[in-house]
Amino acid sequence: MHFINFCKICIFSFLLSVSGLVLAQDVEKWHVSRQAPENTDKLIYQLEYQGFFTAFVWTTLADVSFTSARNKSGFIGASSCLLDLRLSTENYSTEDVYPFRYEWRSLVSPDLGKVYLVEEISTGVKEEHKAVWLDWNDKKINLYRKRNKIEPDVFDDEEDEFYIVEPEVKKNKIEWEKDGAKPVPEFLNRQPLLEGKYTYLVYDKSVKLASDLLLTDPVGLMYATRWHNYRASPMYDYDVSYKDEIRKYRIKKLGRERVALGTGQIPAIKVRVMRTSQNEADEEGSVTIWLSDDNRRIPLKYEIDVVLGKMRLNLSEASFNRYKKPQTCLDVKALKKERYVEKG
Repeated sequence: MHFINFCKICIFSFLLSVSGLVLAQDVEKWHVSRQAPENTDKLIYQLEYQGFFTAFVWTTLADVSFTSARNKSGFIGASSCLLDLRLSTENYSTEDVYPFRYEWRSLVSPDLGKVYLVEEISTGVKEEHKAVWLDWNDKKINLYRKRNKIEPDVFDDEEDEFYIVEPEVKKNKIEWEKDGAKPVPEFLNRQPLLEGKYTYLVYDKSVKLASDLLLTDPVGLMYATRWHNYRASPMYDYDVSYKDEIRKYRIKKLGRERVALGTGQIPAIKVRVMRTSQNEADEEGSVTIWLSDDNRRIPLKYEIDVVLGKMRLNLSEASFNRYKKPQTCLDVKALKKERYVEKG
């Protein structure tokens, strides 16, 4: 699951920070922990790790936010919602040696039955931009990535392997890789042209897309988990688009518990998300989520299995107190309908 891969990235970032192998640099502040305006569907968490690398002491690594909003312009004629996950180390010690910003944003149908566009962006020490466009009309999943620089050879190719005199050094001219086999669609050309003539992204590849799927993305799966009708069906399977694959995940209600938040104890529904195949679930791990047992269904805590430890996202008390009612553009009534069939 993207969520687990996302947490592995965070652990890698943390390990580099404690090793001191990376030099600090100035990175734009994202202010992820800043509260959103009223009537905005935003929740703010602290990402923590406990395990071998911290002597099994819980250590906070980053702030994380989840936001959903209506995509006012739609997407190629389709009504869509924007789901956004952001992570920033700017408020923690890891920023001094490994400043890291990460964003996952996706455009999905309000009922989470279709995903249209996913972008995964990293800035700071790690610079990446990947995009996946699910073209339902052409029945293809199209992948794009950040255009790479091509570093030239330092020496002329004609120089002998053994030098009598110093070889002539080439001019250090950096070139950009050529375009892919297909042009980048206009809705992905938001960045300025590189050197005034190259698109920021390039086409990578395409794979087939089955048009009869009910399909969402990993962050959309978290929202589907939030609004599912567990009373009607305590377990269900969902098809999830991740890069060039379609993966099956299972959501299962485990029971009810109370979650500590500030000085209070919040009644919660406890659910687990994992791959439908047990072998794949054992290899990848799982995510356990505690949802407030009320009409808001606020995810209070996420707990993620990772190598040599655990990671968790804890909802900030201020975010919980500020959140009055959902303002999401998702079709919550449709998501609560008994349309998922219990399997296994």
